[in-house]
Amino acid sequence: MWWSAPIARASPPAAFQKDINVTELTSVTLSCDGAHVTLINYGAITADWRIDVDGTATPMILGYQDLNDYPRSPYYFGAIVGRVSNRIGGGRFALPDGTIAKLATNEGATTLHGGPNGLGSVYWSLSKTAEDRAELTYRSEDGEGGFPGCVDVKVVVTLTEKSLAYDMSATVDRPTPISLAQHNYYNFGGTADIWDYRLKMPSHQVLEQSDIGVSTGNIVDTTGSIEDFRAGQSMAAFKETGLDGHFVFDANALEADDLPTVAEMRAPNGLGLRVFSDQLGAQIYTAHGLDSVPGGLNGQTYGRGAGLCVEPQGHPNAVNIAAFPSVMATPDAPYRQVLRLEVLQLEDA
Repeated sequence: MWWSAPIARASPPAAFQKDINVTELTSVTLSCDGAHVTLINYGAITADWRIDVDGTATPMILGYQDLNDYPRSPYYFGAIVGRVSNRIGGGRFALPDGTIAKLATNEGATTLHGGPNGLGSVYWSLSKTAEDRAELTYRSEDGEGGFPGCVDVKVVVTLTEKSLAYDMSATVDRPTPISLAQHNYYNFGGTADIWDYRLKMPSHQVLEQSDIGVSTGNIVDTTGSIEDFRAGQSMAAFKETGLDGHFVFDANALEADDLPTVAEMRAPNGLGLRVFSDQLGAQIYTAHGLDSVPGGLNGQTYGRGAGLCVEPQGHPNAVNIAAFPSVMATPDAPYRQVLRLEVLQLEDA
């Protein structure tokens, strides 16, 4: 049986590595019918999302109690990552005109989530446009991180009582790759870990990875294995190995609606999320790289498997694999991604 090998994470889990001036940090809090979400300008991060469960403000994601901890953290908690999310092998790719773009690397020779100064590691402009809505914008200049072209990125976040939506867009002044991902670590109600959660996805294919986590271009059929998520799978199956792989959604599921259901997560307490997305696949990560991370929400210390990441995005390393769907944006074909998260309670089963 084949499964996605866990990828070693180079960042020391107990120590923040970045030396960043946090005086630029700002935040807004959106509210709607008992639900609250806090956003910060650093990394366009969703720092806290809580819903009302029987009068208790219940957390839906991992985060830091002190907002000043985010700029020093290596974990991308709640960030919008890019310009190109996931791993670009060799830290380089060829543009349509044959020019080689050489990128800043941050995982050995690999560029992860846009490199050391990717979108999840810079300060955005943040404005609250309504009680339940906010807008984040960032201009990535030509050559930033080695990526060509000037890019204007915008993320609109909208909260309702039972949902959280991200509308991500980018305009470019020349052809350049864009593939964003929203990097929440989901945890419903402050459980110690997610190994008893269940994940269901319309997917029986996963992208093959090299031993350093870079997509090779091969697609593996997972039918009948622990990575066949069509009927739902307990995350306990990955407790020993961890899981960090990109799963391709079945084509028939993507044709079902303008914004298809691509995943459902459930905790033992009955809380869960339904994920709607217009992307072709998602990275699934079981947070097995966390190890005694202090300062979490409600005073928690996060350990291995404390959260479950479901990150819809373009195929990883598509810039180097011609057979993969293109992630190139152009002035005539700007980038857009829509992600909606719908809260599931016990009665929604």
